[in-house]
Amino acid sequence: MWWRSLILLAALALTAACQPLPQPFQPDNKGLTSATDPLLQPGPSFSLLVTPVRGLGTNGQKMADDVAQALQDREIPASSHSASKASYVLTGEARESAGGGSQIVWTVVDPRGVTFRTLTQPIGAPAASLAEAKVSLSSLAVAAAALIEPALQEDASLQRGPPKVRVAAVTGAPGDGDQTLPSALGAVLEHRKVAQLAPNAADAYVVAGKVKMTDGPRNGQTIEIQWIVTDAAGKEIGTVGQKNVVPKGSLDGKWGDIAFAAAEGAAEGLSRILEALGPVRPPR
Repeated sequence: MWWRSLILLAALALTAACQPLPQPFQPDNKGLTSATDPLLQPGPSFSLLVTPVRGLGTNGQKMADDVAQALQDREIPASSHSASKASYVLTGEARESAGGGSQIVWTVVDPRGVTFRTLTQPIGAPAASLAEAKVSLSSLAVAAAALIEPALQEDASLQRGPPKVRVAAVTGAPGDGDQTLPSALGAVLEHRKVAQLAPNAADAYVVAGKVKMTDGPRNGQTIEIQWIVTDAAGKEIGTVGQKNVVPKGSLDGKWGDIAFAAAEGAAEGLSRILEALGPVRPPR
């Protein structure tokens, strides 16, 4: 069969510096609408950058180092010196409190700058005394990690593992393509462990497809499939495009294995978007 020899490539191209030779279903670089989005840059699905704690003078960086290490001991991927553009950020500020004691207010900010967790850690001693160079902060850091870890685990957006995805409708396909393409794509993404299918979840990315058919030469048809990825709020994150020439009318009936072949190709590009993004936050 003609379709068994198709080379289905949907690798996501972030630059068009080199133009490869045309291949069936190769993605269209122009289909990328958000290639400069920071969350499309390579990085772990979840990591945490701990910044120097304000109000602790020269010990602010040391406290950040100790907290990052204490979180690592709890198997939280934290660092006080490096991060990807998809990292969450943990900030802290030491403040005096009523009664002569003090506290550190910890804030977790997601990669888009949205604050979604604020935690208060009582520390007893005046904040000014903790700014002294020789004060040990390790016990405070361990206590901070014990406070912060459960809060991160409770938040669904920070659960490690593949991001949640809802495969939405495909439109414009001939035959039964509008029905078979989304089901095939969902099966392929889940089989590859690229995504966790969550049809009714609010904290899921949405992948929708658009198919365009045009008549071509020699009794052929050009099929173009555009897969669009949006976040839970409906903001478009990026796209993967596929293109191929098929015999005219060959897709007017049942797609069968062709739907899975196209889904396999699309998954190559979609996986790069989803793996870079990590979990999505529900819309507020």
